[in-house]
Amino acid sequence: SKFAYNKLELSALRDEKTFDIKIESARLDAEDLFVEASGTVKYESDKPILQQQIDIPATIYVRENTKKQTLFESGGFAKSKSEYSGYLVGPKFRIYGTPSAVKTDLHDIISKATGAMGSSIFKSKDK
Repeated sequence: SKFAYNKLELSALRDEKTFDIKIESARLDAEDLFVEASGTVKYESDKPILQQQIDIPATIYVRENTKKQTLFESGGFAKSKSEYSGYLVGPKFRIYGTPSAVKTDLHDIISKATGAMGSSIFKSKDK
């Protein structure tokens, strides 16, 4: 599925000893929420870069007093303040797989919490 976003910032370094790619910080800004993540692309000498294993924990932060907050709250998320002014802590999820076949458990986490409403979280627009 598609995800509309406004800005993506990424900072990564290659480890000199293991050759792993360390995602020091990644941030994806969208309407009334942002995703923050950091993790690793594990180097395997016998595989091309697009087949290296990804392990990147991530968290969604939701802007307070928006329709997205209401939707996330209905699924049991966005109930605690975050370190970012005006944002609540949303679901935590994992990005994994390989660069050529990225996977995430976000849909499963939201679906379990909200049932059919889970897919509407990213489609809602505040008017």
